[in-house]
Amino acid sequence: MILHPVCSYPNVRKAALDLHQAIAAPKGKKYSARPYNRYAPENSVWWLIPSTDWPAYKHGKVTISEEQKGELFFGINIEKAIGREAAACYPSKRAQKIIMDNQWCWYDFMKSLEEGEIAHAMDVIQENTKGLPLHFSFSGHIIDDPALFDPYSGDSYGDQVIWNYINGDLNTVSKPENFFYPLKAVDRLSALAEAVNQVKELHWLWIDVYAGVILENQLKPKDDESKQSYDGYSIWQRIIEPWEPWLR
Repeated sequence: MILHPVCSYPNVRKAALDLHQAIAAPKGKKYSARPYNRYAPENSVWWLIPSTDWPAYKHGKVTISEEQKGELFFGINIEKAIGREAAACYPSKRAQKIIMDNQWCWYDFMKSLEEGEIAHAMDVIQENTKGLPLHFSFSGHIIDDPALFDPYSGDSYGDQVIWNYINGDLNTVSKPENFFYPLKAVDRLSALAEAVNQVKELHWLWIDVYAGVILENQLKPKDDESKQSYDGYSIWQRIIEPWEPWLR
């Protein structure tokens, strides 16, 4: 009988700290646990960062967050900031922190996406979690130079596309409506990198990539022989460890 994976945590903070304790990092590599909202950390988004850097935009990070129905997301977050091709449009001193160089994980992630290594990692995770679909998403918005920040300017121009990854296929959950239009017809990871490069606004976009597994969270564990509850060690080994090459 195939056991359906679940987890059991009272809040996101407890899940993040349990996973942080379970990390089996290579020698010399340490992770920092940080909430997005340090004033209300219990159900904030949390990151486990392979560095003491903060902000940690350039790093590939473990992400733990709560979904709309109370499930918990465990996966990786890759961020893209301003491309070097658009650097001249961001002259302020504050902007230099968001102009990418070769140390940003985004470049390695996109190369690995093109070469099939991301698909392999996702296949391993799906096998480890008894065939659960993987959440995979791109969300982005055009950003101004930080020195020009206007709190009354309204929301920036943004877009998002969400897929479920199942047995090598990308099944669209939410279609793009704006600049991510070249990603609309993508149904295989092998075609995604080329489609991203076709986005005209790419160099001016801030992009967040999320890839991982959404687990049912049983606040009160039930005696159900069809389900297997994952603790921090199981989540690390089955869901997070395959992302190790991009957690840097």
